[in-house]
Amino acid sequence: MFFVDYNFNRQMDEGENIGEETFSIASGVIDSFTIQFDTSEKCYYLFGFSVSNADDINNQNNIVFISYNSPVNYPIAISEIMFAPEGDNPEWLEIYQNFDHSVNLNGWQIADAGDTLVLSYDVVFSPGEYLILVSSENDSSDFIAQYPQVDCKIIIGLPTLNNDEDKLILFDNFHTIIDSVYYKSDWGEDIHNSLERVNMNVNSNLPSNWESSLKGATPGEVNSIYVDKLPKNVSLYIIPNPISLRNKTSVLISYDLPEVLSEVNIRIFDIKGRLIKKIVDQCWFASQGEITWNCRNEDNIIVPTGIYIVQLEAVGKASRKVYKKVKTMVIGEK
Repeated sequence: MFFVDYNFNRQMDEGENIGEETFSIASGVIDSFTIQFDTSEKCYYLFGFSVSNADDINNQNNIVFISYNSPVNYPIAISEIMFAPEGDNPEWLEIYQNFDHSVNLNGWQIADAGDTLVLSYDVVFSPGEYLILVSSENDSSDFIAQYPQVDCKIIIGLPTLNNDEDKLILFDNFHTIIDSVYYKSDWGEDIHNSLERVNMNVNSNLPSNWESSLKGATPGEVNSIYVDKLPKNVSLYIIPNPISLRNKTSVLISYDLPEVLSEVNIRIFDIKGRLIKKIVDQCWFASQGEITWNCRNEDNIIVPTGIYIVQLEAVGKASRKVYKKVKTMVIGEK
C-alpha cells in the first residue's frame, strides 16, 4: 500500500491512500517496483509505503517514508541572512515556514561549504512562523539583546557564515534539498545590513531575489523589501485628497514601482513650480511603500491653502531606468 501523508503526521488517514498492489517475493530475495507521479505542480510530499505479510511476526516496522520536493518549490525558505554584522553583533540566519502544514524539523540539516548543523530534537515549525539560527549560546543572548522585540524560536549551532560568499543548503530529515542559496556580498548595497529575500516563492539563487535590508535587518517579521508581485507600472496615491487642515494636518503618500529597489525622490511644489518640501531625497526604497507629509514646508511652517504638486522620481537599481509620476493635491482651509 502506498499513500501521500498530506498532513505529515506519519500515519495514513482517510483520503491519503493512492494505491494498493499485491505481489509475491520469495524469502531472501530483494525486489523493487516503480511508481510514477505527475509532479507538474509545485509540491512537497511525504510518501508512505506499507508492506504487510500474513506471516509477519513484527508489524511495527512495515512502513517506510520518503519525501519529495519539486524543483523551485520552497516549503521552508531561507529568508534572511546576516553574514557580516557590524562590530561584535552575532551572525544569524532566518528561515520562514512557507508550507500549509506544521513540520517537525527533528533530523533536518543546514549546511554551508564547510560545516553542517543537524537538528537532533523536536522543533515544530508552523505555517507563517520564522525561525532564527545562531552559532552559540552567547550569540543567542546577544541576538535577544539586539532584537528584544523578536518573538520566535532560536536554534543553536549555525555554521560560521563567510563574509564574501557562501553556499547554504537546507535538507529535510530524508536528505531532500528543500532550499539553497549561494550568496555573494555584492548582492546588496550595505554589507552590514542583512541580506533579505524579495519573494519566498521565487528561485533563491537569483541575485535579483535578494537585496540589503532597508531597515538594517528584519528578523522575525516580513522583509522590508518583500513583494508578492512587482507592479507593472508606476503609481502614486495621496490620502486624503483634498485635505482640510481644520480636520487633519497630514497626508499619506503611497507609491508602487516596477523594480525591487529604487533610489527615490519625493518633492512637493506649489502651483507656480516652487519647491516647498523635499520629503524623500535620494533614498533607497522598496517596490511599494508609503510616507507621511505633515503639510509643512522646509522651514517647518504649515503651508497655505491651495493646490500643490507631488512629484515622485525614482531610478531602478537593476535597470537604471528613470520612473516619474506627478499628482496634484488640494489643501483646504485651516
